[in-house]
Amino acid sequence: MRIAIKKTMLYGGLITLALLALGQDKPGGADQPWDDLESQLRHSGVQTDTASLIQAAASNPNEGLRWMAIEVLGLKGEQGAKPALRRILSNHSSRLLQESAALALARLKDDAGIPALRTFMKTSTNPERQVFLAARLAEFGDHSGYHFVKEAATSKDEHLRYLSAAALVPFIPFEIAGHVPIDPLERMIALASDKDPVIRKEVLIEFSLAVPKGAPLDRLKQVAKKMKNDPEASVQQAADSFLALWEMK
Repeated sequence: MRIAIKKTMLYGGLITLALLALGQDKPGGADQPWDDLESQLRHSGVQTDTASLIQAAASNPNEGLRWMAIEVLGLKGEQGAKPALRRILSNHSSRLLQESAALALARLKDDAGIPALRTFMKTSTNPERQVFLAARLAEFGDHSGYHFVKEAATSKDEHLRYLSAAALVPFIPFEIAGHVPIDPLERMIALASDKDPVIRKEVLIEFSLAVPKGAPLDRLKQVAKKMKNDPEASVQQAADSFLALWEMK
């Protein structure tokens, strides 16, 4: 359990983001993006009513459980959690919990959230966190961190390139609208030719999330059709899956 929590925290909430993406178009009654986190909290003895979550976020001795509680409060839109989250943002010694509180506050439309996320992004010494925070800011309409994601997309570090595939997606609306000179779609398509097959496969997965953001489906289909001839079988399968999914739409 402890290893699972640490891994989730290290990648800055990527599991939460995957659940969000998967749950966006589900009908009523389907799983919510916070369900998995609540399940883990209950398994660890933490109740998941609002008051218990606020208490856990503020004072649980386990940092991983505090992080989960903060995430759930933000995802569920618990406005009553704002005072506790502001205190964590202002006073806590854990940078990760401060960043998570800032993200939760941004989700709750609190004025302190987005400025704090910008500051954390700019002052972080961890490029993975910069990429993560830049992508979250883009979801709130702030493209100021694009250069961090662009650098990751062209990095010699394969893991950063892998993370950039998902981080580019929330920037696509800015490129489609043409209001700012950024090129996330072009960066994604370039990653589709990456030397690492794991990255090529990830790009195909992210293509499906890019289409609702405004990425031109016909162009992505052209790329996917070429990738059906990829030397790696898993990439071929991902290309087939992408094309089959959007043929049904």
